[in-house]
Amino acid sequence: MVSKVMKGSFGERLPKNAERRERWIEMSSNPIELETELTDCVAQGESLHAWCKRKDMAYNTVNDWIKRDPDRNERYERARIARAEWHVSDIEEMMTEVRQGTLDPASARVIAENKRWIASRMDPHLWGDKVQIDANVSVQDKYLEAIKGLTIEGSFTEISHTDVDTRTRDDDQNVTGDENPI
Repeated sequence: MVSKVMKGSFGERLPKNAERRERWIEMSSNPIELETELTDCVAQGESLHAWCKRKDMAYNTVNDWIKRDPDRNERYERARIARAEWHVSDIEEMMTEVRQGTLDPASARVIAENKRWIASRMDPHLWGDKVQIDANVSVQDKYLEAIKGLTIEGSFTEISHTDVDTRTRDDDQNVTGDENPI
């Protein structure tokens, strides 16, 4: 059994419910206004799911509509990052309320931890806990040859640090610095 999915003018799936479908067609008739409202709400802390629920609109329809246009999707992603900043700003406001004695510190801590978690998911590069370290390790040919000598020939030649430091690498040639390049 194949189900027929109705598509809107932008290729998005339309809601099955006739009332929702008509409301979506009316809302999406002015895409710039709809996008502006949606991205403003998301940037001010509201999730896409909450926006759809408030508008009584199918999440899949709205999400498809966003994803179908790369420029619209990019603007939505920027709004999501702004949403993370909004949550962090809200944490700062709660800290002020705790200092003033108008908010219970234990309640503020629970709310702040949840908002921090949300912010780390919305913009992990700025608010995430994961620290990524990029390391570039260069192994010199002389070391590789010494390791090969241990495994293949059974002999080992000791290499001093000065041997490695005095060598230079040409673009298309072997490593130079010794009389006999390896």
